[in-house]
Amino acid sequence: MDPPKKPPIVFANRVIRMLVDHLVDEEMIIQPNDYTMMRVVFRKAKGSWQRLQGGDIVMARLMAQIAVSWGNMPGREKETETG
Repeated sequence: MDPPKKPPIVFANRVIRMLVDHLVDEEMIIQPNDYTMMRVVFRKAKGSWQRLQGGDIVMARLMAQIAVSWGNMPGREKETETG
């Protein structure tokens, strides 16, 4: 059984899923390591989850750019493609 996820990770994953759904494609499959990669890129780009949670538009734009860039990478799969 997997250990329970910490609330900040749950928040981060929810934000990532929401951005991918709205900006890329609702059927895009996100693997667990994709969530980790996007969280790491966000932090390395000086992103702040606390500021994002507080509604900081600069952080929202940064995370949106990361999600769209991830979605445009070759090899991304959609649920309809995996059958």
